[in-house]
Amino acid sequence: MVGVMDAMETYTVYFNPTDYPGRYVVRRFWLGIAPEPVADQDWFFVGDSLVAVRERVPPHCIRFNRYPDDEPQIVEWWV
Repeated sequence: MVGVMDAMETYTVYFNPTDYPGRYVVRRFWLGIAPEPVADQDWFFVGDSLVAVRERVPPHCIRFNRYPDDEPQIVEWWV
């Protein structure tokens, strides 16, 4: 059985998601434990600015720009 210890964590930054309109949100996802990324229901942060949510991303992570076909609310993601 594959578990979180076998997975890679990523962080996705959103602006204006439906559950927090007008706010920035960073959410942790796990890759490798299911065919699609799995959201960590216990780890997310809501802030008023992009700087505020970026401060919650672990310092060892590297930022990537959003892809053109990403949801419009996605600002960037981190690995």
